[in-house]
Amino acid sequence: MNFLTSLQICNTCPLADELDAIPSSLCPVNMGQIQRFFFVRKGEVIWDSVTPANNIPASIASEVIEDATAWNTLFTASGALSGKTIYTPLIGGDSQITPGTELTEGGGDNTTLSGVILSNGTNPADGQARFDGLEAAQIKPFRKLNCENVEVYFVNQANKIIARKDGDLITGFPLLKLYFGTKDNAGLNSRDSNLMTFQLNSDYDEYLHVITPTFNALTISI
Repeated sequence: MNFLTSLQICNTCPLADELDAIPSSLCPVNMGQIQRFFFVRKGEVIWDSVTPANNIPASIASEVIEDATAWNTLFTASGALSGKTIYTPLIGGDSQITPGTELTEGGGDNTTLSGVILSNGTNPADGQARFDGLEAAQIKPFRKLNCENVEVYFVNQANKIIARKDGDLITGFPLLKLYFGTKDNAGLNSRDSNLMTFQLNSDYDEYLHVITPTFNALTISI
């Protein structure tokens, strides 16, 4: 699915016989405050929710995403294609995801037929988080992520892991862009901080999956 161009997304020929029904729900989904990130290189970790024996990498085969055993394996992994996963310190604040804006053309002028506004897609969703008082040894690996192709799992204040689920498969959300900025110093009575910004596909919310782990993902220290 193209996250930018709704013309490609909507160009489905022939159309389905009928509209898809919107199911009712008794459990509203709210992401809450994101307080920690898990990062892994794109494609290196895939959880099969139906047949865990098919999990990737083989080191977590038959493990389930809720349990500490599998995550500990990933956090301590090493080597190429090992699924090495890292977790961040707790976020200092300013954690938010802003939805992508609509890309439009024309509207009330002669550039489109009858002056109609054309919807040409949606910009990526923009996210950010602030980390306070980081040491140099923490900043260096953070900044190396600027040059990586990574996926992210979110951990919220309720100790829920928020992941991407497509069919039976669960992964992190692929990041289109990640940038870890320079330490900010505002002087007396203030905390130094580094702002991390990132972008997600505009349709990331169509694959939102909330997991209740059997361990505390906010207090882990490996």
